[in-house]
Amino acid sequence: FIKENLVLHPSKSLNVSLKKPIKSLSKEFLASFVRGVIDTDGCVDKNGRIILGLISEKLILQISNILNIFKIEHKISIRLRKPKWNNLHVISINKHPAKIYLQKIGFSNKRKEERVR
Repeated sequence: FIKENLVLHPSKSLNVSLKKPIKSLSKEFLASFVRGVIDTDGCVDKNGRIILGLISEKLILQISNILNIFKIEHKISIRLRKPKWNNLHVISINKHPAKIYLQKIGFSNKRKEERVR
């Protein structure tokens, strides 16, 4: 799955992105992809907000585009980090839009799902 669908470079985390244009992929694939990324690399805080932080700006922008397709309101920000560290690109989905995320995309991780409810 990873080699078929993602572009990986020597510095994998920094440059990872989807190979194919988002418009050419099914909504089912897009939902599964976002679900997998957020299940593994995201978190749900104590207020039910979904947060995903990655150093790959391109992947964050692609995930943002996918969330827009599903009409899930979100914000993108950048967390500046120590010198010599790459900045963290962050998507945050507040509590009400997180409930919409739960309906349209969902979690495989039950613990994260319960924190949104």
